[in-house]
Amino acid sequence: MKYIFSMKMAVFMLFSFGALVGIATFIENDYGTQTARALIYKAQWFEVFLGYFVAILIYNIIKYKSYKTKPAVFLFHFSFLVIALGALVTRYIGYEGIMHIREGDSSHTMVSDVKILQINAKEGEKSSTFEQELYFSTMTGNSFTQSLSVGDKEVKVELLKYLPTAHEKAIASPDGKKLLELKISTGQKGEIYYIAKGERKDFGGFYLGYDIEPTTDKPTFLIKEDGAGYKVHFPFILKTLNMNDKTSGELNAGENEFKNRMLYRFGPNAIVLKDIHEKAILKLDSQDIKTQSGQAEYMQWKVSVGEKSQIIATRPYKGKMGKIKQMELNGVHIDIRVGAKLIELPFSIKLEDFELERYPGSMTPASYSSDVVLIDKEQDINMPYKIYMNHILDHRNYRFFQSSYDQDEKGTVLSVNHDPGTVPTYIGYILLTIGMIWSLFAPSGRFQKLLKGARKLQTSAAAVAMVALLALSPQSLNAASPAIDEGMLKTMKSYDSAHARNFGKIAVQDHQGRMKPMDTVAHDVIAKITGRSVLFDLEPTQMLLGMVYGNSVQAVVKFMKDAKILPCLQRRASMISFHVLLSRHLCGSSFQNFV
Repeated sequence: MKYIFSMKMAVFMLFSFGALVGIATFIENDYGTQTARALIYKAQWFEVFLGYFVAILIYNIIKYKSYKTKPAVFLFHFSFLVIALGALVTRYIGYEGIMHIREGDSSHTMVSDVKILQINAKEGEKSSTFEQELYFSTMTGNSFTQSLSVGDKEVKVELLKYLPTAHEKAIASPDGKKLLELKISTGQKGEIYYIAKGERKDFGGFYLGYDIEPTTDKPTFLIKEDGAGYKVHFPFILKTLNMNDKTSGELNAGENEFKNRMLYRFGPNAIVLKDIHEKAILKLDSQDIKTQSGQAEYMQWKVSVGEKSQIIATRPYKGKMGKIKQMELNGVHIDIRVGAKLIELPFSIKLEDFELERYPGSMTPASYSSDVVLIDKEQDINMPYKIYMNHILDHRNYRFFQSSYDQDEKGTVLSVNHDPGTVPTYIGYILLTIGMIWSLFAPSGRFQKLLKGARKLQTSAAAVAMVALLALSPQSLNAASPAIDEGMLKTMKSYDSAHARNFGKIAVQDHQGRMKPMDTVAHDVIAKITGRSVLFDLEPTQMLLGMVYGNSVQAVVKFMKDAKILPCLQRRASMISFHVLLSRHLCGSSFQNFV
């Protein structure tokens, strides 16, 4: 106990905490936020680590009774406990997500920023549910097994494979089948899809099918194969763009020719036939070590009930709810969803207008903002508000930040943070500051004791220094004080101080290409040449003006010799290159040769 809960161990844990946070920052930069959470922030060992540190503080507060003997020290240590309490609340109660709103619409829901596995199993009247956040990464083992009981049966879900991104790739194989490679956009960035004969894919607003029977619930972009090539049947007008010569056209509703490298557009959707693979199989390919924005992760699961099992794949996107995978195994109906969780808020946000400003002459966004109305019926609030960078909406422990926007500039994406732990954390910071200041000025504190000892040493050191100065010869003292004749000093002081200040405002470029005022350059030059910031009660700009616009360069040389500056130059030989460059442009060759 003496060593495990010692203050030395507390200091070691505090420095270790700083090192771990630093390591997590590098991991987050190279492998993504999800990996940093999986390895450190959300790991159970990190909870144990912080719990151990808190236990050390509590043990020492009780052991030394600092709340009685040293209130300042107690307040300092107690502040860490308050901060830890805030962190605990944030970890288990707080959450983050995004809210998407279109102009004229209102929303009272948000989606979580973390992906959640949701399982619902039902057999007759009996049911069982399970929910857990997922933090998979390429740096962890990604092992996951969960079982839940439904009546007398057990449902087992096991993770088989995880990829941070997954791209289907057609690989030529004699055992394969014909695949059409298409690039399809539904209003966002286009993605590659493969479709085989007899397949149908659902894209929300329409179906894409290859030699299938069309349905009537939504339009079908139906691809048909004939002896001469391919045809497409679509019930509406199609606009076309030839990718080779950039010519555009329009096709009537019904059946038309389906050509390679021809873009077919309807509404916000676009389809291009990129390639035809006669015999190929699809394999998942991923070269990424972390998740990528706008791309789905890949998770392969094995679901078992008794001896019956089924393998499914989920493709969750960040900030989007996943699709429900349904199955029947051994008399049990199972629903599995992986993706963001829908969270309801106790109030609504209505988007009145979204504004986007661009830099003049470019399409680059300069700033964007959202004019919203906060509607809280419980508190009878109907308040207009403008959300933009560094101007957040804070209401009932929810904070709304401007995050992104829709490509058509008719919708906004707000980042939402719900963190009840913010208040205790800030209180802990305030107590920490008070405890530190109190410890500095407490009469019985260690700092005051050290200060008294330092004052005694300072008095002794001052006496020794005085003896040393008296021992110096007059010649040495004269050498330490620069001397200059009255004529040169009068010349240097003749430059008007207002004129010197205006001279100091001129923007110049230094030898490293950085722009800075001449005042800064003058301070650098005089300080590095003379070793002082002020000399003879002259401003550095006045001295630099004297060096540049004096009667002659020889006068400058004489001034430097009279002021005993030559030894200073010899001691600062490593700093002279800048002034050689300056003298070459401002002072002429004589001053340059002197330096």
